[in-house]
Parts: sequence; C-alpha cells; structure tokens
Amino acid sequence: MTVGQRLVAVKASNGELDATFGNGGFIDVGVAWGGVPLVYKNIVVVVAAGNGETETFPASMEEVIAVGGVTIDTADALSVWVDSSAYATTFVRGRDVPDLCGIAGSMMLPAGVTSVHPEGWRDKDGATSAATAQVAGVAALLVQKDPTQTPAQIRAVMKAKATDIVLGTTASGVAAQHGPDLATGAGLVNALAAWNAI
Repeated sequence: MTVGQRLVAVKASNGELDATFGNGGFIDVGVAWGGVPLVYKNIVVVVAAGNGETETFPASMEEVIAVGGVTIDTADALSVWVDSSAYATTFVRGRDVPDLCGIAGSMMLPAGVTSVHPEGWRDKDGATSAATAQVAGVAALLVQKDPTQTPAQIRAVMKAKATDIVLGTTASGVAAQHGPDLATGAGLVNALAAWNAI
C-alpha cells in the first residue's frame, strides 16, 4: 500500500465534508460515518478541529487525528491561534479536541506582482484547514518512513513529540498550559522529532 493509499485529510466546507486523498483527488464523502471504516482499513484520517466556538464532527471521533491551530508572531513566539476550536466533545465521552496543532495564523501566499501586491505576496489567515494540511503532511512522511505504523501509532508519535504551547487562548477562552491541554492538545506538530522517533 502506498502513502497515497494510507492518508486522508478532511475539511468541512459549506456544511459538507470534503476528503483529500493522497493521490490529490477530491471526493465528497460522509466521512462522519465513513471515517471510522477508513481507520479500520489502516488509513490515517486527519481532520480540522474547526474554527470558533463550534464543536465539529468528524473531529470528535476518537479514531481520527483532530488538528487545532497555533500562530507564530514576529519574534517567533508560538501561541494558540485565537480562532481555534477546543472542546471536550459531547459525542464521545473522554474525547478532547484537538489532538495536536499546525500553524493556523496569518501566512504569506504567492499572489503575483500587481499594484495591490507589489512584492508578489498576499497575507491570508490560514485557519485550522491550513493547519490540517501540515499535520497530514507529517503523517504522510511517517507512513512513508514506516508503512507498518497504524493510524493510532502515527497519532501517538506525533503527540509524544509535539512542541508544547503555553501561551494564548482559543475562541472559547480555553488557555494553553504547560503539557498537554485542551487548547492545543499535545502542542504543535514537530516533524523532525516525530520522524526521528520512528
């Protein structure tokens, strides 16, 4: 099985769920129900935890990797992205969301040189969908390095090696603390540390 057959990243879009498969194809899926069977087929499912104060599904499913958001300031300090969701889900007892985070804050994107963007870049708020793509990329690297790793093992190593976030609060006012917390889960995904742990 190739990496493209082992990874699905999911984002909510206009009230529907879109899954991006490793081969670059998009498919409209009821991943809220279909996501569980994917995990049982040894496919890593990475989903956005959501933005704002909303509890989202499928992020509430314990079988998926739910991704929250972190931002980085001009002094390179990391903190919780202010619009990131964080909650103890009402769908699954004992399930806290997110599991870990990617960068969700403002990012510079290529825009072409224009009068509006004379340097060829535009500032765009990333949200947890952008953070999800980063975590899915790390998951893909880990699956590529060791294809025998299960989805649970991939999530566990990324959580164990994440960078702790201790500053900031989520959209619902949940503050980051030392160690795993409700605001950022295990913290910011750390690709190199996770890679070296497998």
